[in-house]
Amino acid sequence: MVALLAGCATGRGGGAAATPTPDRSVLCRPLQGLTTQRSADDCLTVVLALDKALSAALAPLLPGGATVSNNTFDEHGEFGGPGIQFHRTLAEQGGERYEAAVRIKDGANPYNLRVELVGYQQVPPQNRCAVEPAMAADRQAKGIVTVECGQNASDGATVFRELTGFPSGSGDAAKRLTPNGVVEVYRPGGELVRVSFEAVPEKAVSGGAPGMLPMNLTMDQLVAIAKSPALTVG
Repeated sequence: MVALLAGCATGRGGGAAATPTPDRSVLCRPLQGLTTQRSADDCLTVVLALDKALSAALAPLLPGGATVSNNTFDEHGEFGGPGIQFHRTLAEQGGERYEAAVRIKDGANPYNLRVELVGYQQVPPQNRCAVEPAMAADRQAKGIVTVECGQNASDGATVFRELTGFPSGSGDAAKRLTPNGVVEVYRPGGELVRVSFEAVPEKAVSGGAPGMLPMNLTMDQLVAIAKSPALTVG
């Protein structure tokens, strides 16, 4: 069983996890300017349930020995303690947003996984993948490759998927693309779950055949995480 919850994973960079008990009050700070919001106690109940839900969704996808460490930081360092730590923030359009950011190491290239849950008013249009010619030309000149982009109905929800490859460096390394994947699941009740994947090689990429660096999690697995029934604010 992979240890994913706070206090069980190793710290960022493979060091020991922080031993002090984290101050959980930072996870549910009052949101300034928002009239309607959950109390700190109700928010903490949501946060802890989301921690467990994401842990349960991730555990069967990770190999034994994988480590999951908190990748959320503020001016004081690691935010909220080690492991999976959802916290509440203010959404751009108003309202509450619950999010967690983790760094996962499973023997291959480390990667960041970010999960956000927020309300939405309207599903984006089907043509959201369309790119203006000038932007398409700029992306091509920079070596940015769109591997996949599309939006479809699935099991009563709307699922958006986008996988983009970015050059890993200059020279020969530019031919080795670093994957960045985003999945959005728009649930019928007005809840959006966004899961994003970003590979973060710890040393310069060099050599090898041109193409995309391997993804530790597939796009289908990112969709499965986002669709997890327990991963909901409720």
